[in-house]
Amino acid sequence: MAKSTIEKKIDTKVKSIQNQIKKLQNDLVHWQKVASDYETNRDTIESILSVHNAPDLGGSKKK
Repeated sequence: MAKSTIEKKIDTKVKSIQNQIKKLQNDLVHWQKVASDYETNRDTIESILSVHNAPDLGGSKKK
């Protein structure tokens, strides 16, 4: 017996949601790794950012 239109729509929706879940799980793993790396290297990262955001003291000099 062939699937009805409703069954096909339900199957399509289920597969779509499963794909979204897989993508979100991959995103979660990625951002958990980013968070872990940040915690491990917090001092270094904060030091680099503070230097990067510091004002430029070697700019043009007034005569």
